[in-house]
Amino acid sequence: VSTQSTGENVMRTYLKGKEGVGQKLKEGKLKMVNSVKKMRSKTNLLAGPTRVTQSSTDVTFTFDNSFDNADSPLVNTSASLDSPQGKSTLRYPLSPEVSKKDDCLSPFEPRKLINDDLLSLTPSSPRLDDFTSPIENIPIPPPPPKAAVPPPPPPPMKKKAPAQVASPSGKKMVNLHWSVIPKNKLKQTFWGSLSPVKFTSVNEAELEQLFSLSPKKATEVNNIAKAGTSRTSVNLLDLRRANNIGILLSQFKLSFTDIKDAILRLDQDHLSVEQLIALSSIFPITDDEKKILREFKGDVSVLGPAERFFMEVLDVSFLEKRVDSLLFKCQFYSNVSDVKVIIEVIQQACSEVRNSAKFPQVLKFILALGTVLNRGTYLSSQGFKLDSLLKLGETKAKNKQYTLLHYMAHTMNTERPELMNFYEDFQSSHRASQLSIENTNDIIEDLKDRLENLRGLLDSFRNENQQDDIFVEKMTPFYDESVLLLQSVSQSMATTLESFSSLAVYYGEDPELSTKEFFTIISKFGSSFQKAHQENVARKAKSQKQAKSDEGKQLGSKTQLEN
Repeated sequence: VSTQSTGENVMRTYLKGKEGVGQKLKEGKLKMVNSVKKMRSKTNLLAGPTRVTQSSTDVTFTFDNSFDNADSPLVNTSASLDSPQGKSTLRYPLSPEVSKKDDCLSPFEPRKLINDDLLSLTPSSPRLDDFTSPIENIPIPPPPPKAAVPPPPPPPMKKKAPAQVASPSGKKMVNLHWSVIPKNKLKQTFWGSLSPVKFTSVNEAELEQLFSLSPKKATEVNNIAKAGTSRTSVNLLDLRRANNIGILLSQFKLSFTDIKDAILRLDQDHLSVEQLIALSSIFPITDDEKKILREFKGDVSVLGPAERFFMEVLDVSFLEKRVDSLLFKCQFYSNVSDVKVIIEVIQQACSEVRNSAKFPQVLKFILALGTVLNRGTYLSSQGFKLDSLLKLGETKAKNKQYTLLHYMAHTMNTERPELMNFYEDFQSSHRASQLSIENTNDIIEDLKDRLENLRGLLDSFRNENQQDDIFVEKMTPFYDESVLLLQSVSQSMATTLESFSSLAVYYGEDPELSTKEFFTIISKFGSSFQKAHQENVARKAKSQKQAKSDEGKQLGSKTQLEN
């Protein structure tokens, strides 16, 4: 330790070995109250302390050299200096708070970070602010080696673009990517016999004009650069809702202004049913969203697609109802047409079953079979419900592959062959089995409700003095026509439901039975009967073939015996 910095290094040498204490000096936990600068010139300490100890009451620095109290820079401080027998001892008393702690150190013993109240010297101790000389001759352990940073990966190899061949004028030309024949094979083809190609017949200037690769104009380059530069948009709406709206809007090829105009004009040519359904799912714009959008005073161009679209249509009156009404108009005629088809099919199926002359005879034939099988049991009856027809194929004979339905088909083919094609009377039953008049009736009721909503909206336009709005002009004639058309369809539906209820009762069924269930039974029975008859025919053919085979074998055996 140098003489000029002895006073500072005495303390710092001690504090250097105590982890964190130096930092606490900077934080003011250990404060000196008097300068030790005089020690640099007056002290004869030529070496650092040979011993540093800490007790519960003080910190002691012991030196092999001695100096007088008069020369001490610690006069009028709470520190004490002793010089017994050629040695000097410098003591710094600890604060009362520290003295309560049992935290003494042996000489030069490393210690952990001292608590904030430990080693807190009294206010009369020397100040750290007066220590200005650098610490010297104090070995500092080298820092731990840093982990080796792996070298960056080599840049990916870029595929070389095919070189553009320049024309004699220096322009790069579009290449014709034909399949090249290797030179060593040209002699074997007619190409090898061709004379050198001359360009007298080729208008090179015209060819260059059509197929040269002209450099992009500066404006085009700028546009491409701008298009490739992503710009962060400002979102005012809920992020998930904004994303969903953006996805739905992506199907439109129109600008937001054009979409708004198409809504106001009720333009079915530019707004398809699918697009109107998308708009209907986007709306309504909630009151909170309207408030947020109206409070935005910044540049609209920085907003996201959803926000910019809402900004465009925000002030359109009855926005959601306009879209719903236009969607209703677009779907109305197709919905009514579908309903008409369903009504006609079910009405036709009811008429076929009711007017069939063969079907009741088939049921009577089945009743005769069942009466024999159920004689003397609780199942004996003079009639049965139509769902019993499907159980004929489940009633098996001793031969498990033969059912009552097979027997019925076989017997009927023998005794009543004129009834074998009874299922041909039910041309519409299979189609009717796939339809539900109950669901169709729900569609009609929904159309009535939406038509009523349209009437209310037209009244709202008139009450708010918006009679001149094109909405009133276009939707009023549609409403009047739709009312009459829907009344006609409703009447046809009522007639069909009445016919079916009468048919169900006629065949002993519950009038609440659904049309789909009723005609499913009829359709399945007809198909099952045809299949059973075909199996009977195949079984008979197989039996006849087997009989002929057996007869041939017997004839062969007899011939052998005779010989």
